[in-house]
Amino acid sequence: MSRKVPRLRWSFILAFTTIVHLGFVAKLGWEGLHLFKNSDSKLEKRYQDQIDPPLPPIHIVFTSSASYVTGLLALINSTLVNASPSTRTRLQFHIVSSDSAEAGQVIELLDERFGEQLEGRLTPYGLAETADERLEHVKVWAGYRSESLSKPIVFARFLVPDLLAKDIDRVIYLDQDVLVLQDLAELWDIDLEGYPVAAARLCRMSALWRKQFVMNKNPLIEGGFSHDTCTLNNGVLVYDLGAWRSSSPSFTDQLFHWTRLNSEDKLYSLGSQPPFNLVFYRNYKVLDDKWNLMDIAGLREETDHGRGQPWTRSRDEVASSAVLHWNGAVKPWMCNGEGYYSELWTAYFPDYKDFIADPDEVNELCETLVITQPHDPPAVEQFTVVIVSFMRVDTVIKIVQHLQRSPYVREIIVAWNNLDKPCPAELESFPWVRCFQQAENLVSNRFLVWPNVTTEAVLHYDDDLIAPLEDLEAAFQIWRRHQDQILGFEPRVIVCDPEDDEDETPSDGAHLPIVMGSELRKRSHKLTGCQYRFKLSSGYLDVVIGKLFFISRTFMRAYFQNAALLALSNSAPCEDIGMNFLAAHLSLPDPASSPPPRAPLLFKSNLTEIHSKLYHGLSQGISSTVWRGKRHDCVQELVGIFGAKPGEQRSFFERDERYEWESDL
Repeated sequence: MSRKVPRLRWSFILAFTTIVHLGFVAKLGWEGLHLFKNSDSKLEKRYQDQIDPPLPPIHIVFTSSASYVTGLLALINSTLVNASPSTRTRLQFHIVSSDSAEAGQVIELLDERFGEQLEGRLTPYGLAETADERLEHVKVWAGYRSESLSKPIVFARFLVPDLLAKDIDRVIYLDQDVLVLQDLAELWDIDLEGYPVAAARLCRMSALWRKQFVMNKNPLIEGGFSHDTCTLNNGVLVYDLGAWRSSSPSFTDQLFHWTRLNSEDKLYSLGSQPPFNLVFYRNYKVLDDKWNLMDIAGLREETDHGRGQPWTRSRDEVASSAVLHWNGAVKPWMCNGEGYYSELWTAYFPDYKDFIADPDEVNELCETLVITQPHDPPAVEQFTVVIVSFMRVDTVIKIVQHLQRSPYVREIIVAWNNLDKPCPAELESFPWVRCFQQAENLVSNRFLVWPNVTTEAVLHYDDDLIAPLEDLEAAFQIWRRHQDQILGFEPRVIVCDPEDDEDETPSDGAHLPIVMGSELRKRSHKLTGCQYRFKLSSGYLDVVIGKLFFISRTFMRAYFQNAALLALSNSAPCEDIGMNFLAAHLSLPDPASSPPPRAPLLFKSNLTEIHSKLYHGLSQGISSTVWRGKRHDCVQELVGIFGAKPGEQRSFFERDERYEWESDL
């Protein structure tokens, strides 16, 4: 039903939008966005009159109903605000509703909201007046979403060439759940290269054809469609209306042909998008992601590996995009406006709750959405990378450029161990990288930076390797299920000779601020002659080394509460082995924790060594010979401190179709 719109004048909307938008821009380090500050439509008309000849109009189509205008108001506001003065004078908006009466209500609402800003720019259309029977009784197999996805308004984009005047030969279509952040003139002028339509596509696993269609049905088999093709998304489209109108059979007829076949026998689940993919299979201009940046809502996706992590886009991708798209069931005005990047949307519609029937209602989907603080994805869903380096600026830069492509990396902290040279100036160009020059050249500085870490998960990463992002992200998911353990990529073995001795007990840990397992205190034998070995000849591992491993920030803090560990790491390069012992024996309040001594976890991956042109020694600046010799001594010291080595691990993870234990060592 329609409702009276609170009259919030455009000047206030624009001012509020500018303030909040610029705050978000500053937060993300965005540059180059210039918000329009003069909303005088008469000045715009004079600007247009000075152009000889006048530039042709830019036609944009929206669909809306009088009871569902939330997205439309933010969308039109963002389109106007981010258009240049010359573009703004050219904008013509076409509003398609269920019938002419409802279209009139939407136009009235927009006039009330925007006033002169939309004077002469709005054209209403009613679907009911087309009397197109193909819009009725469309069956959609989408579960609880079936009713909403089968409404005639969903298929209005099929009829755009028939609705608009014949002298209009190009149009941009925008869904209500998108937000425009840049001038649309560039999108309007895009070369369609002879294609009838332009659209962005999704290539993640769940968006491939084999996931979106029932590929073993005859119509799909006969069509010869590839199972692993990316899918077109019709939330942002550029139509060549001339090509549509001249096609035979018409593209509109072809689209409705597939909706009829799907109503008779399930070929796909969703509404208007699958027919677009079927009709324009390999026959559309692929838009750059910047014109339709999708998958930003933060829903946990069902993958071939099980229930995945919440998926969103990086801050850099959002900053460089022209159009954001909250595709899927969760929209930016839901969940109290606290989802990923919702604060950017609400900046263009600050009083959006006045247009929602029950603004305090929390949709059940919000339980699967990760609620965020403004501007940043939540720390629990990401990890911090810590790199210790002494001189290798070139390799650190390569690692930073490699890791920045993962949405799971929150930030990178560099512990700079070179006392004579300050943190490299080259790192200042990466806003997600923080460098801290250390007071001493110690390998344990990788744990000393724990107060600067804002996530519970920490990936310690050597400065001379590249790890596949897919493996790091898979390993992160595994670690999140085993946060009381250390998960690494390079295994080692500790071999000790046990000697029975009823009269001696291991250190009782009185000098340690950590709590040891009770069964450990009861041990009645000691271990002697412990050696640190590279080869896993006995089919198990005891430790994972510091080349690459995930640990909890809690363990980093506990490391610096342990006087014995600190004393040892100050004199020998074995902080990573020490962390293995600590993680194995530290008692945690979490009842799900395994009893000590816990075994480390191993993830097998193909790590690539990279070589620095600036420095060829170890990161901390000591010789390899000294390093190898002291590792053996460290092991014996650590066994003395903790009374036992870590538990033996006889299995490993690797990335496969299940993310399960894959094999014995």
